Amino acid sequence: RLDASQATALDEAMAAVTAAEAVEDRVELAAKRSAARAALFVQLGLPADAAVKMTGAPPDGWPPPALPGERALVEAALRTRPEIEIAAARLDATGARLFAEKAKRWPWLTFVELGYEVGPGIPDGQGFTFQGGVELPILDTNSKGVVAADAAQSAARLALAAEVQRISREVQVRLQAARVAEAQVTDLRKIVLPASQRASAAIRNVLQA
Repeated sequence: RLDASQATALDEAMAAVTAAEAVEDRVELAAKRSAARAALFVQLGLPADAAVKMTGAPPDGWPPPALPGERALVEAALRTRPEIEIAAARLDATGARLFAEKAKRWPWLTFVELGYEVGPGIPDGQGFTFQGGVELPILDTNSKGVVAADAAQSAARLALAAEVQRISREVQVRLQAARVAEAQVTDLRKIVLPASQRASAAIRNVLQA
């Protein structure tokens, strides 16, 4: 009786330690899940604390529904990723700057005046006058400003292309990882499910005995 009591107490202590470790693992996994969920929402252009609601019934059986093609996933990522929007906005800003710098090469009106003169030598209805001043950029063609704006636009265009290429590679890598994981789960199910069924049958037989 003493040996049985000590063994039971030891089993109870070990079970408590195992339960504590399980709780710790659960907290760690929950933190990782929250971080991954927030990162996913940011990439989708949503708030990090956005709510998620499942519509419809989850699919039964295995394998799960097939993922979209690589091209569709890349296009969806390029439409929703904020990095692309930022790079495109910078490119638009450099284009507007280049247009403004080139516009400084064109003649500009400095003033326009319209009047009517009255006098003994001016026939009635013919005293209208018009004056205008035009600034001609003959000596200053603003070449430095145009070159700088053109360089900024080229840099912004390269930055946008780099973001597109980076996101495309990221989608390709993640899609490949998802396909590999699906294949691994498929192979694992072939081993684990039959073993689990045999173990369940053996447990039922023992309990009945």
